[in-house]
Amino acid sequence: MSVVEKKCLNIANAVDFVKKNSSAKFDESIDIAVNLNIDSKKTDQTIRGTLVLPNGNGSKKRILVICNEGDEEKCKKNGADYAGSDDIIEKIKSGWTDFDIIITVPSMMGKVGLLGKILGPKGLMPNPKTGGITNDLEKTLKEIKKGRIELKNDSYGILHNCIGKVSFESDKIIENFNFYISSLNKLKPSTVKGSFINTVSISSTMGKGVFVSL
Repeated sequence: MSVVEKKCLNIANAVDFVKKNSSAKFDESIDIAVNLNIDSKKTDQTIRGTLVLPNGNGSKKRILVICNEGDEEKCKKNGADYAGSDDIIEKIKSGWTDFDIIITVPSMMGKVGLLGKILGPKGLMPNPKTGGITNDLEKTLKEIKKGRIELKNDSYGILHNCIGKVSFESDKIIENFNFYISSLNKLKPSTVKGSFINTVSISSTMGKGVFVSL
């Protein structure tokens, strides 16, 4: 985790700060951490959802689709890295988890549910709230390829996401940031009183971070 400076900057200056403090030899991610005013132990205050950033985030995810038999090639044409039915399920049972995201159709959930002990601890279990279970595989695949990210708070009530790369133009990172915050505010639970967002910080993968004023 990056060290976060105590200073608080507007988003434009914060992006400049993060870019200048990025020194890795690879194209670092621009990560956002949002500390929410929620009680993560209360189910009616947990945050679950997805959004498609206007400029993507530059991350490449390996997508597995568990589909009905006969739909494998169609899924691969629409962007799936792996696709299968019972054969893939048996492969996962044998310990294969070389993927980042699983999406599936409702008709396969009876079988996918049996993989809970393998997928659950790795955070890979498909969830309808985050678009992991859908009848519209084509639309979901296109959204993921475009830059769809999953919103899911941790046990401390904090959201962690990637909103771009250091190589992105600053205005694109700013646009992604503003869209992210705007979309998040719409998810404020009705049981949360007062402010919803406590603090927001951004950082590069290996560089220093900084708090952002809203």
